[in-house]
Order: sequence, then C-alpha cells, then structure tokens
Amino acid sequence: GGDVSDEAAFGATKRPAAAGGEKDEDGEGEAPKKKPAAANNIKDILEKWVPRGRVVTFEELSFLRGGLGGMGSVSISKLLNEVTDDEVPWWRVVRAGALTGPVNEFLQQRRPDMQAERLMAEGVNLDQPLKAREEVRRYSDVRSDVPFHPLSHLVQTQVLHPIGPHKRTLIWLHGRDSTALRCRLMSPWKEQCIMGTKILLPNSPLQREVDKVRFCWFRSEDPDIGEVEDVARGIMDLIRVEGSGIGPQNVCVGGYSQGAMLAIHLAVTLGTKNMCGAIALNGWKLPCTSASTASTAKQPKLMTFNGDADAVVDPIRARASFAGLKVVHICHPTKGVEHAIKPNVEKKVIDQAMAELCPNA
Repeated sequence: GGDVSDEAAFGATKRPAAAGGEKDEDGEGEAPKKKPAAANNIKDILEKWVPRGRVVTFEELSFLRGGLGGMGSVSISKLLNEVTDDEVPWWRVVRAGALTGPVNEFLQQRRPDMQAERLMAEGVNLDQPLKAREEVRRYSDVRSDVPFHPLSHLVQTQVLHPIGPHKRTLIWLHGRDSTALRCRLMSPWKEQCIMGTKILLPNSPLQREVDKVRFCWFRSEDPDIGEVEDVARGIMDLIRVEGSGIGPQNVCVGGYSQGAMLAIHLAVTLGTKNMCGAIALNGWKLPCTSASTASTAKQPKLMTFNGDADAVVDPIRARASFAGLKVVHICHPTKGVEHAIKPNVEKKVIDQAMAELCPNA
C-alpha cells in the first residue's frame, strides 16, 4: 500500500491560504466557513478508524451520495457539501484507479501538478497505490464483530426547512439500499414544508451484509435488540432535540420498509413523552421490539399502511405484528400496492397520516 500518513482524516488539516484569490478545482472561490460541532465528531471517527484517512475517490463519494447520477462535470465542492459537513479539500479527491495503481497516474485532470504538490506535502507517496481501507468493527458495539464501512459516518442528515413558521417536525427513515439524499427527492416534502413541517432525513449506516456493502438500518429481518438500539440511539437524540424546541406533541417519526420498522421501535420505546406518533409504510413490528416499554396509555398513535401486493413485507404478517399497539390503519386503497410504493400514493398516505397525528399544528 502507499505511504499515506494517518495522523488525521479528511478534516484534520486545513487548506493553506490561497494565493492571489486561488480557486478550487471547480472554479469556485473558497470562503472560510464555520463548521458545526458534528464535523468534529466525524473527524474524530475518521482519525480513529480510517487508516488511509486523507484521500477519497470520486467513486466513493458517488457511492456515499447514493449513486445519484453520473459524476460528469459536477462541482467537487457541491458534491462534498451534499455528502458531508466535514472539510474535504478538492485536492484529496482522486480517481478510483489510485486504489490499485500509482496515485500520480490518477490525479484530477485539470490541475494535476498542483494536486500532486498538495498531496506530497501531506505525506502521500504518489508512486504507489493508496493504502487500502481496512475492515473495521462497529465502533459503538464491538461485541457484534460486524463491520461498518469506514466511510459510513461521513453521510450527514438532510434537513428540509419549513416555509414560514415551524409548526411540526417529521423525522423520516429511508428503506434499505436508499439514502437520505435519495429520500430528499421524494414528492411529499415540498407540500409538507409549505404547511410548516420541518423534515429531518437521517442516513442509515453503510454496513456489510453477507456478500455486499449496503446502506441499511440493520442487516436481517430479525435483528437482535442490540443491533436495533445501536442505530436507534442517534435518531432518539434527534427526536428529543426537536421535542425540546416545539414540544413532543408536534414531533413524529416515520419510515418506509426497514425505516418503518425502526420508526415503530422508536415509537414504542419512547412513548408519548417524546413524540405524538409514528408513520409506518410497508413495514412490521420487529420481534425484538417489546410493547412493555410503554404502557397502552402512553403509546403514541401508530399510522400504518401495508400494500396487499407487497412481496417483500408480508401484509398479513405485518398486520398481525401490530397486535397490542395503538394502531390506526391509513385509509387508502391497499389493493395492488407493491413494496415499492408509487410516489403519488406515498404522498397521499404521508399527508393523511400527518394530518391525523398533528391536527393542530
């Protein structure tokens, strides 16, 4: 592998002051900007777990972005801003061939000499390939021995702000193999934002399943409670922060498929003290989710929708799993609805559920 220093990760060293108004690779001038506290957490994680640290490839960024479109002439800084709030200067992005061939043969084509100079100053041996990213174990639960991808925690939560006064918050959890960025393009959000809804779209971890690495909240249909609570912890923090601002009666969590299963778990676990309810589309209650954690009186309302033609999540099994919960089935035709819900149906179902859960917001 290449001789790449791992003293710091992407954001650990700052770009030297640009001379004469120097611009970045895509022609945009760099203005200093204050990084949120979350950036420090990302940096700390990368410093600890990513041996190669300093350099990332275009393909890795595209993968973290959810594979949305080709790279083409996309602005590097725009792409980086979509993926992470950490600082990744343009010169640390190289072409994928640098993983197997000499880095100096896979620099950015527009300014290879300047990029080479910057990388060598940071200790990158350009005559060798990049040092491979090593497999790492889940840093918050080493007992599981299940590796997160080293780039997993770079992807930031997407936020869609309300148009006008902030009346309510919906924390929406995407399904397996999707991302927060993909979810942001869904049709329901614009109208919800107009109605005063703040939308938070967390991104699931990037985890290794049997034969592939994929974005998922958990790796099987029947995860154990430790695996579920590990990913639920960060979402719980979001729920509590939003509730402290506008009141738990105006906060709800929802999701699709795996996201729906996690939303149900959160609703049952946290109860009405923290949220007004949950929305679950084509999901079921996980076996490890115990209804005993919230009494019937304290359970938030659970709005569910399961398509009759769903070949992934059995609708009969799903409805049976809701026994004992405070469930309201969303009034929308389920006949012929498959696991992948059409956008117009999804919009109607979410709008109806939000009107039921937050009628006074």
